[in-house]
Amino acid sequence: MAQKEKTLNKILGNFWTRLFVSLLSVPYALIVLVLAYRSVFYTLIVPKKAEFLLLACGISLLALTAMLYTRKQFITVIISIALMFLTLPIAMFWFGEWSLIIPIAAVSLIIFFLSGASERTKTIFGALLLLYYIIGALVFYLITTLFSPHVYEITTKKDIVSNSGLYRVYVEDAPNSTAGTEIMLEPNNKDINNKILIFRIKGYQHKVYTNNAVPRKPSTDLVLEWKTETRKECVSEILRLNPNTEYSFDKDQYKIIGVEPTQKVKDSKGKTIEKATPVYLKDLSEKDLTDLGVPEKGDILYVDGKIQFRYIAAVLEKRFELTNRELFLQ
Repeated sequence: MAQKEKTLNKILGNFWTRLFVSLLSVPYALIVLVLAYRSVFYTLIVPKKAEFLLLACGISLLALTAMLYTRKQFITVIISIALMFLTLPIAMFWFGEWSLIIPIAAVSLIIFFLSGASERTKTIFGALLLLYYIIGALVFYLITTLFSPHVYEITTKKDIVSNSGLYRVYVEDAPNSTAGTEIMLEPNNKDINNKILIFRIKGYQHKVYTNNAVPRKPSTDLVLEWKTETRKECVSEILRLNPNTEYSFDKDQYKIIGVEPTQKVKDSKGKTIEKATPVYLKDLSEKDLTDLGVPEKGDILYVDGKIQFRYIAAVLEKRFELTNRELFLQ
């Protein structure tokens, strides 16, 4: 028995054993890194909080055990510091999702204070982290205060998905307020569903309907209907309503249709200036529309019998591209 204990102690005390075990904490750090990134771009939904809490606690406990055993390894020391930085965005953007935040925060705090880093290192990084948390929380509070609506809104209709599955809409209402009833459109194909966690995309919300009359029709009585129409039908209807419908293109789109992005014109004072070349729907051929990525048919949203959204505009304006994303509107 004594010989077995001696052999076990020798194995556990071996440098290479500790190095190998320290590498086991790397996947945990990568998971936290991915979560920190997604916290900025996605809203978290935990379908089964109790079950997920057990899973999160189990994984965190295993990672913590491995890190405590290898607390003096350089890899573990680095991870102990990194986890403290990564925990802040998760806590801020997903505040209230305690089944995720508590296990990660507990591991981060424990390993930071118990790691093998020198007291000087802990003091320096401790001061930096304190400053990082204070400034980060303050900036987050200011930005969300400035950009978030100050009127209480409720979602009365959730996730009405289009026929193609590319889009979804939901209805928000601010009762007894001039903020009004709004219908918000967002992409339906950018979420990440891992079964245990659902990451709902944010930053792409586009308002397609507003009614701020007081009194107004109850939002629950609005009739929302998705239909599929051909590109030819859509173009004809758009041009009938406005023959000079114009779109803003980027350089890649100008290149596709073979048009120079800018043109020289005279301003009101007779001075020659460069101006973006206007692009009118009536000037785009069927081939141009195909090359620009406009499908032969797509989704049209009707609200109380009136068209409020056409897929052609979303494609041509690149409405749901990364360049048009806004992060702090939720």
